[in-house]
Amino acid sequence: MAGNQEKNSHEKQKMGCQNKSNGSTTRIKKVNRLSKSAREHQICQSEYYRWRDQFLGNMDQVFVDKEKVTEKLNNENKHLRKIIGDLTVELKKTEELLK
Repeated sequence: MAGNQEKNSHEKQKMGCQNKSNGSTTRIKKVNRLSKSAREHQICQSEYYRWRDQFLGNMDQVFVDKEKVTEKLNNENKHLRKIIGDLTVELKKTEELLK
């Protein structure tokens, strides 16, 4: 029975090493793909990582509530239309005075 436990323990260690090896191989493949893509797009890997970190750092702004954004834009639109209207009236008055 002790022999079976040692055998199972050895097999678990072996599988653990294989899993670690597979994980390392996967990471190396990802780095190689990134390296190849970076060269194709003429950027350095550090630039990619900077962009990635910047994107991930601003995730909350990327997926904002569309209704809030739409409401904000509509309010700004109303404000700008009022300014344009006021300036148009002022321009008409000025044109009438100059006649």
